Amino acid sequence: MSATFAVVVSGLLGACIGSFLNVVIWRVPRGKSVADGRSHCPKCGHLIRWHDNLPVLSWLLLRARCRDCRAPISARYPFVEALTAALFVLVALRHPFPAGTAVAVAHAILLSALVVVAFVDVDRREIPDAISKPGIVVGMLASLLVLALHADAFPALANRHLASLLASAVGVATGAGVLLAVRWLGRLAMGKEAMGLGDVKLLAMVGAFVGAGDVMMVLLVASVGGSVFGGLFVAGRGRSLAPLTGTLALDGRAAVPFARARVRAPRRAPLTVAALVPAAAASGLGQGARAALSVVLPGASVWSDDGKDVPVAVTGVVERVEAHDGGTLVTVRPEPLSDADDEWLSTFALHRISIPFGVFLALGAAAIVLFGPEIRHFVLVTWPRFVTGR
Repeated sequence: MSATFAVVVSGLLGACIGSFLNVVIWRVPRGKSVADGRSHCPKCGHLIRWHDNLPVLSWLLLRARCRDCRAPISARYPFVEALTAALFVLVALRHPFPAGTAVAVAHAILLSALVVVAFVDVDRREIPDAISKPGIVVGMLASLLVLALHADAFPALANRHLASLLASAVGVATGAGVLLAVRWLGRLAMGKEAMGLGDVKLLAMVGAFVGAGDVMMVLLVASVGGSVFGGLFVAGRGRSLAPLTGTLALDGRAAVPFARARVRAPRRAPLTVAALVPAAAASGLGQGARAALSVVLPGASVWSDDGKDVPVAVTGVVERVEAHDGGTLVTVRPEPLSDADDEWLSTFALHRISIPFGVFLALGAAAIVLFGPEIRHFVLVTWPRFVTGR
């Protein structure tokens, strides 16, 4: 088999693996077995036919709709399949067949786990132990068997398998230890957890595959990416309106429906809810008017246990009325809410503007796996020369 053919096969295999990862992303956080029967439409329950389960292609042929009930199929499914295919191709190019096959397989396993972690963390703000804990074991086992994963580790050791395994163990300890220290310091500084244990176990898993030196590079890339892209995301998303449905009644007037709204829950300011209503519904309205909101929070955005939407009723006073594209934006400051409703609304606000750090850890790990030599050269050689001018 030629190296070019191996790259093509890697891409096709990656697309098929991506289709399986979609199942893992959906089932594992819900406590369901990935072997628990064939995939089915979540709307109508019909089993998905084999010819409707071809990676990317079936989604295009079905025009993104279920064959049976015509419910829309999320673009995430083909995206995960195409993303995994692309990652497998890049791994095959980085470690050409046949000499690099063993390393390519190990890295493909890690990248597959990272895809699952990233999407589950976005959806649920959690990193499943079912991925990270077995991933640590698989990483250490791969290190024991594939010497090229840690070829330069502990050169004084004659037993290269033992040297590679030790390098993996040090990577696990480093990944976990650094983030545990960050978590402890955050607790001292802010009086609360600065980082979840899921991130700790994720970086330990990455360390099992890449070793201690590269796990620090992963953390560096993740931190820079989180600071830059996370900041831009929050700045842009915080000003936008979410597709949030409900009704708003103002000063005893008839309730009017809305389809876009914004929930803000600042740390040192009262929570507010702003709904976009037709201009006529808010005409003559001023600050301090009474308002009654009925909001339906999507279950996926508040991490409800059963995934169902959560209705929340809010009464309060109008804080601001302003013209907005498509109508008038009415901002309401709620009167004291129940603990449950306050938690639901605050959770929705957090989900709207935050990207969990696990996503950036996954992206940083993928970057090091695929472009490690180039990143190391930039960080250790190019950047210091640029800063010092030497």
